[in-house]
Amino acid sequence: MELTKENFQKLDEIHLSTNNRQSMAEILAILSKSYIEITQSGLVTNYEYYKSLTSLSTNPLEIIHYNIKIIDQTKVLSYYKLKDIVKNTYTMRSNLWVLEDSNWKLAFHQGTKIVAPWNISKQESNKTLNSCFVSFCYFLYFRTRSSAITPEKSNP
Repeated sequence: MELTKENFQKLDEIHLSTNNRQSMAEILAILSKSYIEITQSGLVTNYEYYKSLTSLSTNPLEIIHYNIKIIDQTKVLSYYKLKDIVKNTYTMRSNLWVLEDSNWKLAFHQGTKIVAPWNISKQESNKTLNSCFVSFCYFLYFRTRSSAITPEKSNP
C-alpha cells in the first residue's frame, strides 16, 4: 500500500464505521495484538479489552482536518479532529499504524476531548495534535526498547 493520506484515512474509517462498530470482527482485524489505547477519559486499554466487547458506540462520526506523518516505511502516525454527530462533541485523535506481516495494524490510539470546539481553529487543533504527537513519541520509544527501562548513567 502506498503511504498516502488517503490510504490511511481509509484505514481509520474502518474502525470509525458505524457498520463495523456493531460487530467487533472488523475492529479486531485491524488491531495489532500489542494494541494500546489511552481513552479520552485517561483510561489505558488494550487488545484483550476489545476482544471482550461485543460492539462499540454506533454514533455517526465525522473526520475533520485529517493528516499523517510518515515515521518510516513501517510506521505511520495519523491524526485528526473527530466529531460525534449525535452528541455534538469533538475529540482530537492520534493513531500509530504499523506494518505487521504485510498488513497495516493499529498499534496505538489516543483520544483527547475538546471542551469548546466552536472556538478551536485549525491552528489550535494542530497545537493539540502536537501534544498527541509527543505522547506518541514516548509510546514509540518505550515500545521499541527491548530491555527493561532503567535510568542511563552519564559518562563524565
